[in-house]
Amino acid sequence: MSPILITGVVIVNLALVSYGIGIVSEQRSHRVSRATLNWLRLGVLLDVIATACMIAGSSHGPFTLHGLLGFSSLAAMLVETSLAWRHRAMFGDGPVPDWLHRYSRIAYGWWIVAYFTGAYLVMSASRLS
Repeated sequence: MSPILITGVVIVNLALVSYGIGIVSEQRSHRVSRATLNWLRLGVLLDVIATACMIAGSSHGPFTLHGLLGFSSLAAMLVETSLAWRHRAMFGDGPVPDWLHRYSRIAYGWWIVAYFTGAYLVMSASRLS
């Protein structure tokens, strides 16, 4: 595996941790704290960097099934983070409405599907080598 792909894999794992902390804290408290927002923003930043590394290091290009899953899940998390930011700006530490609470779970779940699809592809490729 190329060094740029390894870098992407490390960074996407950091994004998983960051998103996980942000989403779990919102799901448990039903609020978007400053810390929650910072974890989500860090997750998006790390995910963008990891995606760029994986595209640069891939011989298949960005338009594969996993690429489309990855782009759509990154977009879902970007929307989720934007909605959380907007909620925080408008309502401060007020409770998150049910629709946003549900959307957070759906977006994160979709991101997890893309994450495990990528992990499966990496494991499959390493078995073939």
